[in-house]
Amino acid sequence: MQQNINKLLQSYLKRGAPYKAFKASSQSRQWVEGVEGYPLALTLNLYNQLIEGRLWVIAPTEEASRELAKDLDSALIPYTYLPSSGKLLYSPWQGSEREYAQLKALAALSESKRRIVVTHLRAFVSPLISKESLGTSQMRIKVGDPFNPYKVAEELTHAGYFRSPSTSMRGEFSIHGEVIDFFLHDEPYPVRLYGDWDKIERITYFDTFRQETVKNLTHFSYTILGSKETLVTASIEPYLNSGDYIFFQGKERLEVSYNSLMVEAKSLYRGAFLEDRSATKPDKLLFDYPSFYEKWEASTVLLDVRGQQSGALSYSLDGPRSYFGNFTMFKESLSQYLENGYQVFIYAGSELQKSRLENMLSQFPQVVIFEEAISSGFQIIEEKLVVICNHEIFGRRKEVVKTLHKVQTSPLDSFVDLEEGDYVVHVNYGVGRFIKIDRITMSAKERDYIKIVYADEEYLFVPIEQANLIQRYVGGEGTAPRLDKLGGQGWENKKARARKAAEELAGRLITLYAKRKSSQGYPFPKDTDWQLEFEASFSFEETEDQLNCIEDVKQDMESPTVMDRLICGDVGYGKTEIAFRAAFKAVMAGKQVAFLAPTTILAEQHYSTLIERLGHFPVEAAVISRMVPRKEQ
Repeated sequence: MQQNINKLLQSYLKRGAPYKAFKASSQSRQWVEGVEGYPLALTLNLYNQLIEGRLWVIAPTEEASRELAKDLDSALIPYTYLPSSGKLLYSPWQGSEREYAQLKALAALSESKRRIVVTHLRAFVSPLISKESLGTSQMRIKVGDPFNPYKVAEELTHAGYFRSPSTSMRGEFSIHGEVIDFFLHDEPYPVRLYGDWDKIERITYFDTFRQETVKNLTHFSYTILGSKETLVTASIEPYLNSGDYIFFQGKERLEVSYNSLMVEAKSLYRGAFLEDRSATKPDKLLFDYPSFYEKWEASTVLLDVRGQQSGALSYSLDGPRSYFGNFTMFKESLSQYLENGYQVFIYAGSELQKSRLENMLSQFPQVVIFEEAISSGFQIIEEKLVVICNHEIFGRRKEVVKTLHKVQTSPLDSFVDLEEGDYVVHVNYGVGRFIKIDRITMSAKERDYIKIVYADEEYLFVPIEQANLIQRYVGGEGTAPRLDKLGGQGWENKKARARKAAEELAGRLITLYAKRKSSQGYPFPKDTDWQLEFEASFSFEETEDQLNCIEDVKQDMESPTVMDRLICGDVGYGKTEIAFRAAFKAVMAGKQVAFLAPTTILAEQHYSTLIERLGHFPVEAAVISRMVPRKEQ
């Protein structure tokens, strides 16, 4: 179905003056106004089909470049995204994930002669790894190549990777006989090489937790940089080809962004100069964007505001309209559009939101709803076409929360709160006492280690990357725990006793829940339209675990069995939203709900959030705490 709107838009864009002018002369500069968002993504695709080189889009900010990338993704248009390194100017190579993501993009640019390249001004003008350093850092292995794990280990060590007993985090590698594992900074999974005497027999991605193969590979290309001393930086210029075409996204905004970067560079230069008298001056450190802008003729300049440039070519695209969560007003607007013969398309942003909107708009079968997300809606009056985004309906953008599948949290994420002498527990070695975080040089590499003392003054040094194996000791107050002995049986005996106690507790729980199962509860009715509308107005994209919890809670409520469920989750992962939806479901059934909070402040915060979420729904909410006068309670 999305192909239909793409055909409509492409047909409209091809009939426009900008496209006709570009087709007649692609080597001269044109000024264009009135195109942005999703139509801009399709415009880039049309232009890219007519040029021999690459088409670069320079956005003024990282946010603007990400929004454009989202539109290209929704339109299924291939592109390369060139991010910034994520570090301050004058900072040395740090080997971060963002730096390696930038390297990966630069490597892709070096190999492709025709491609859409999306970037933003900071990434475009900041120093990059030179093409020479990039070329010497690219490696390629394939099944059947000579197998030399020690050579690979040497390269990884030289690049700052750490050898560990098992590979579980980025920046680690391990060797187990004829198998070598390594986890690169810019890869979603670690790589495992299987050797068969002197040849590589198999290459796979594997899961660090289950140790299972995720995908078999016939070959694998990767980029690792050597020591900091051998790295050479350069400007973006060597990566540009003479046949490339440039889209400048917002003339004035790009100028403002460049001036801000220059101010930042000048403020950081003083510190860099005091450390190194040969530090590059700001005007030499940043790529000369103003000169580049003036001399690169094969380009399109997108104007920020209509009427900025005489003779500019334009499209008659109107911007989005927001309904600020007023669903009644939105339905009235839809009725008017359809009565006037408009085609209406809605981008929901997710499969779940699409399903909700289809239920809520079931009386409008003519409206087409996509599950994809685009940056903003638009309308073309002469084509009688309207495109609306989910966040324009509900007044808030859906924000993506990193799920536990993307970020594995640690029992002890930070040692900032630990003081010398605090007791900690290591999963494998038991109770010890935290001493400090020590920087130790090993194999000519400096690395941070967590220093823990055990019984008999024996010390354990744990790499900081394995902090997930350690957690703060939680026990009875007033008594110090006995330190375990490294290599002793004390810790294993404690774990065995804990397992036995857990089994006894499980037995008692089975008896308790058997009695609960036979009790009769109140079955709540199925979700109403208002329930769907309430859930659709949530400003975050639900995580998979959150959706499962919500579904389980609803099934519990609709069942005649007494409900007894505990929701566990880290701070910020959406437990409160689950409770809000359950409470709203109960209110829709004519019930009252008591929402208990452990502190007065938290009760006030939940109340404020609930009032905002309820919006125009005819549901009363109040807060009771010691801050509320007794008469009002």
